Amino acid sequence: MNYFEVDIHNSLKRSYKDLFVDTDKIMIHESYQGSDLSDYKVPTQLARINKKSIGIFKPSADLTGRVVLSTRAKEIIESHRKGAFQFIPCPILKGKTSLEGYWITNKLIFDDDCLDFSQSTFRYRENPISGISSSQEVNDEEHEIRFSGVEEYLKSRDQEGHFKNPILPSKMIIKEECDLDIINFKNIGIYKLIVSEPLKNALISEGLTIGVEFKPLEIPGNKWNGPNGLRKQFYK
Repeated sequence: MNYFEVDIHNSLKRSYKDLFVDTDKIMIHESYQGSDLSDYKVPTQLARINKKSIGIFKPSADLTGRVVLSTRAKEIIESHRKGAFQFIPCPILKGKTSLEGYWITNKLIFDDDCLDFSQSTFRYRENPISGISSSQEVNDEEHEIRFSGVEEYLKSRDQEGHFKNPILPSKMIIKEECDLDIINFKNIGIYKLIVSEPLKNALISEGLTIGVEFKPLEIPGNKWNGPNGLRKQFYK
């Protein structure tokens, strides 16, 4: 089955007018713990998009890793894989108007074992020269590396030298036996929503993908973007 990384251009910003108190639990970026957040409060999001109906939003930066869905988009996702997310009501303001029927995701299940490490590759740069400021550009050659599994990847990723030069996903291949319509990765550096081709088509057919693009998961980002990137074959 083909899988796609969902690139969302419908961005929300955080409002700082919420009247939270010190005892409130406030939702932040995705923690990847799979815990229940039903008693957490979601910061109000501000929409500055003129389009009438948006099915999928990217939340404010403090909520990175999450996705905001309309009720219909939520229903379609739940019909393809129930239990992958907890959905919490998300307050959105467009001007002074409250947009009703939106939900923010909280990942409950993770599927790192679905990645075929034998065919997937990661990329990294050589460690910077000692004494060079992290703000300076270092034109080191980029390298590709493979791992036998998630344990080997985590061991290499957590080495001291990779904190400033992280090992990033490049070509990601899902195991053939995987039949999930949504894949949640926890440890391998992919934080966007990953959907199957049937789920992608279902969202498109319902008109829920305005401002949304689908990058085939197996295409590296550096080959997808840019003036000569493969994205131009799919999107203008």
